[in-house]
Amino acid sequence: MKRPRFRSLPLVLVLAVLAPAASARSGSIQKETLTSGGQKRVCHVYRPDGLSPETATPLLILLHGSGRDGASQVKEWRSLADREGLLLAAPDALDRSGWAIPDDGPQFLADVAAFLRARYPIDTSRVYLFGHSAGAVFALSMAAMESEFFAAAAVHAGAFRDSSEANVLAFASRKIPVLLVVGSRDPFFPLQAVRDTKKAFEAKGFPCTLLELEGYDHDYYRHSNEINQKAWAFLSSHHLDHEAAFKAYSIK
Repeated sequence: MKRPRFRSLPLVLVLAVLAPAASARSGSIQKETLTSGGQKRVCHVYRPDGLSPETATPLLILLHGSGRDGASQVKEWRSLADREGLLLAAPDALDRSGWAIPDDGPQFLADVAAFLRARYPIDTSRVYLFGHSAGAVFALSMAAMESEFFAAAAVHAGAFRDSSEANVLAFASRKIPVLLVVGSRDPFFPLQAVRDTKKAFEAKGFPCTLLELEGYDHDYYRHSNEINQKAWAFLSSHHLDHEAAFKAYSIK
């Protein structure tokens, strides 16, 4: 992921200004299309049956791994969403081989949330982020850049790949809670790299939790039920004390 330059602009509330409209179909994965940055983009959405159209629901944005799409993430989270009453949104990266700034965020993720906010009642103090592999690496940057937008972030199999990537933490205006999950035998993200990422967060005062899964490798899909349960237990314990606020950037 190339290191962009940023010019911070004032915080802009993007969710609260959109009143929820009548809800769309629920109970199945919907492939939605929205416009962001002048381009048509795809987002896979799952809203469990039985959710009250009047009750504000937590929103979890899912970021897929390399070569996958958003639907692959929603399928792994759907049963948990049914149990917990959780709205899922899993966008496709512009280039499915990986996520990039500015193509895939932060603005695109805010546009995804605003698109859903126009259709469903969302608890804007409980907008969460989860990423796997390439999506996990991107989620670490997005959590820092949008620390007033996401209540918390959890990632599986991701880390800062060098010390310069940790510089993104300087953009955080809030010490967002972060969970790092990694297998002890992950060939792509060694334990030491993930431990160093935890240290980078903690050095800047972020509450960062590391969960090492003994004997596990990079295969999220084999263990997704366990990983998702642990991730949601962490995420759901946090919320903003205000509505989600998006921080706009000028990226050149």
